[in-house]
Formats: sequence, structure tokens, C-alpha cells
Amino acid sequence: MTQLVVNIRRALNEYDGLPHDFKRELEILFLRYVDCVHSRTRRSSKPLSVKTQGHRLQKLCRSFEEPRENGYALQSPWSLKEKHISFLVNLGRIRTKALARSRTS
Repeated sequence: MTQLVVNIRRALNEYDGLPHDFKRELEILFLRYVDCVHSRTRRSSKPLSVKTQGHRLQKLCRSFEEPRENGYALQSPWSLKEKHISFLVNLGRIRTKALARSRTS
């Protein structure tokens, strides 16, 4: 059975905040892993849908783009460090609190 894979190059072109070399490295990674199932509890033998692949690619690209937009000089997916993860976790907490406040207002 032929498996569909999201158009990675077109999706990466939407992320202007990532340098060309960075996108090239991401493309290599995504071509290899974007359609892989990571869950150990998944029961379906069906391949990942193109929609799921697209969501995965989008979330990962934003996870690299947001630190760069906030002063972190990530030059490659391989240069991701603990400080970048901490930044993303804190950003998520801030956004979650802001969303909770907006819902109670």
C-alpha cells in the first residue's frame, strides 16, 4: 500500500523565521520520521493520516521558530538545548494562564 506523506517542502516554506540550512536539515528529518507512529499503545495498523503529519510538522516547526523569534540563536535542529526546552515550557505555561484568565473574564 502506498503511503501518503505531507508535502514537507511546501510546509517548511511557510516558516520565514527559520534559515534555509535549518529548513534543509528539518526536511531530511521529516522525510524520515513524519509518517512514523510514535505511540506504543496505538492499536490501528493504518498509517498516519496526512492531516496528523501536517499537525506534527507544524508544531515542531513552531517549536524551533519561537525561540529564534525571542532571541535564541538556534542554527540547527541539532543545537536544541535544555534552555530552549525550558523557554518553550514557560511560554506554554504563560499562554495557558492567559487563556484561563480570558475564559473567566
